[in-house]
Amino acid sequence: MANFSVWDATHMEYVGAVSQADGGYFYEMNHAFYPFLPMIMRTIGMELGDPKYTYVGPIFQVIQSWLVLILLYRCCCLIFKDERTAELSGYIFVLNHSMMYYISNYSEGTFILFTLIGLYSIYSGKQSKSCEGARSYFLPQTHRVMFACFMFGCATLTRSTGVFLSIFVAFHMGNKINPLPSF
Repeated sequence: MANFSVWDATHMEYVGAVSQADGGYFYEMNHAFYPFLPMIMRTIGMELGDPKYTYVGPIFQVIQSWLVLILLYRCCCLIFKDERTAELSGYIFVLNHSMMYYISNYSEGTFILFTLIGLYSIYSGKQSKSCEGARSYFLPQTHRVMFACFMFGCATLTRSTGVFLSIFVAFHMGNKINPLPSF
């Protein structure tokens, strides 16, 4: 399990330490790591009696990667309306060389999880007839967009690049005002 705690994962463990004496944002190099993932890991670790994330971290990341794969498939079904393309996207994601970041204590997995939940929320109002696995949840339009904004906010608390996720909301809202022609 110690092999999963390398590079940035050690900084995440330090930032999310249980007590101020054990870690936090004391050094300048730790300011690059946003607090949401260490906060989640600390909460789960304290509840399960693993404050150093020795076992909780890798298990949490593997479960999270599994959820990301399911959400990626469903988002691809909703956006591309083709089950084969969605399946191919899942294979490419699993065989990606950077998959190591998704099973270690890195913030990439948490970021993509919140991003895909937000995207699925935005696009779930559109019916997908070709993919059986992607069901639309009929929330009112404003509730779906507000939920997506909340998920994008959680992604921003995980990584600073989440600020750019507001482009999805702006595009979606702009497309409702002035729809793009369909091909």
